[in-house]
Amino acid sequence: MLSLSVGVRANLSTEIRRFGANIVLYPQADDGLLDDSVGPRVEKGALGSRIYASAPFLHQPAVVSGKPFDLVGTDFADALKVSPYWRVTGSAPTKGQVAVGADVAAALKLEPGSSIDVRIAKPTSSGKGSGACRSCHGSLGAEHDRRTSGRLAQVGSNCLSCHQAHPIATSTGYVATVSAIVSTGGDEDGWVIAPLTDVQSLSKSGNRISYLRVSALTDSEPAEKTAARLSGLIDGVRPEVVGSVASAEDNLLGKVQLLLALLTACVAGMSALGLFSMLGASVLERTGEIGLVKAIGASNGSVSRQIVAEAAVLAVAGAALGLLAGAGIVRLIGNSVFGASMSLTIGAVPVAVASCLLLAISASLAAARRAARIDPAICLRGE
Repeated sequence: MLSLSVGVRANLSTEIRRFGANIVLYPQADDGLLDDSVGPRVEKGALGSRIYASAPFLHQPAVVSGKPFDLVGTDFADALKVSPYWRVTGSAPTKGQVAVGADVAAALKLEPGSSIDVRIAKPTSSGKGSGACRSCHGSLGAEHDRRTSGRLAQVGSNCLSCHQAHPIATSTGYVATVSAIVSTGGDEDGWVIAPLTDVQSLSKSGNRISYLRVSALTDSEPAEKTAARLSGLIDGVRPEVVGSVASAEDNLLGKVQLLLALLTACVAGMSALGLFSMLGASVLERTGEIGLVKAIGASNGSVSRQIVAEAAVLAVAGAALGLLAGAGIVRLIGNSVFGASMSLTIGAVPVAVASCLLLAISASLAAARRAARIDPAICLRGE
């Protein structure tokens, strides 16, 4: 049960990664960018074993075939690993290609193989997009500026009604081929997704990204603790935990752990009851033998120790058989339920043996007391 508990939690933590990233690393400055080396530093650093996947994202406002959308650069393979809920029709975009969100595809009537004109929106020195957009941004107040960091780079599809009302001055761009349609049911449906290097080159951002999505394993510590440790290990980042994902993970893992703990307690209780009944019956069957041994000089203590020793031998034998059976059961559950290999946890072996001994000795005490109360004179008379 201990190996099953550890294995189930670890495999569930991996399966839950299908919910998406549970940590996002932003630059400490609201209007700043991160170096794209932060991804390899996260995955290969001190917390590398805790990181399931990470993906960089660079957002840029763009005009796509005459309409404003959010152009997003990323490593598509990494993005799929950190966001496995993306439903992709087509193939991953390579240089000169893009994947478009479902909303973009519907608005522009696109399908894989279509061609679109992609142009970066030309920024001004104010950092609030083009001059035509500045009046709109200014009228929305401080809260809008705080949420978007004063840039169109963070807004996405929710702001299209405002953006489409104004012409946007654009820089040079390129004609891209649509390689895939991405459907997520979220903000990504309003993205035009291109290889990270294409967007960095087009926007002249150098080796910079807007943020890094991180999918961290939570089998041994919660996402909040991992985020805090990342903040201490990597300078210039501001980790934020994706609350809905982290909360769902904690709730599910906590309930599974509670269920396994209750199941373990029930198994231990039934085992103790079985041992108690078996040892008690053994003492009743051997009443005459115990009386004879006591009649020839055996003390109550020696008789009690013999009963306890027999229980300990049974416990060790039972633990050995249980470990062999448990290893097979754990492997079977891992392959059939999770499609992954699960093995016996080495640390569980001494714990299992010690638990068996404790249960057996506890259950044998009542039988030992009963054996100590046997009167040899009565036994020898056959009463």
